[in-house]
Amino acid sequence: MLPRRFCSFMAHANLVPVAFKQRVLQVENMLRQRLSQEQVLWPQEEAPLASAVRPDPSALFFNLRVSRQDLLRGTLAQMYTASPSDLRRPLRVAFEGEEAVDEGGVMREFFRVLSRELFAPE
Repeated sequence: MLPRRFCSFMAHANLVPVAFKQRVLQVENMLRQRLSQEQVLWPQEEAPLASAVRPDPSALFFNLRVSRQDLLRGTLAQMYTASPSDLRRPLRVAFEGEEAVDEGGVMREFFRVLSRELFAPE
């Protein structure tokens, strides 16, 4: 998404501060996610019918539904079977058997538990 010339500029560590690179990557990621969501809303091949068909709102996100008991394996299995376009969408996490809307807290809990499992000494 970034122009090739800009990527070359960003590659020079002595010219570009790390905080600026981080912000550029965040903005680029947000734009890519939004583009992926727009492609769900208005597919190219169905453009004339786009206004008549209402897409499933859950299709706008990569919905990850995992069990707390098998978090790592369940996460990897769903990510492995997801399409690249699914993985570009914003993440929504739900734990099986729990009624919670992911407004950020569930995702934070997911990454906290996942990182604990990933870095466990055993």
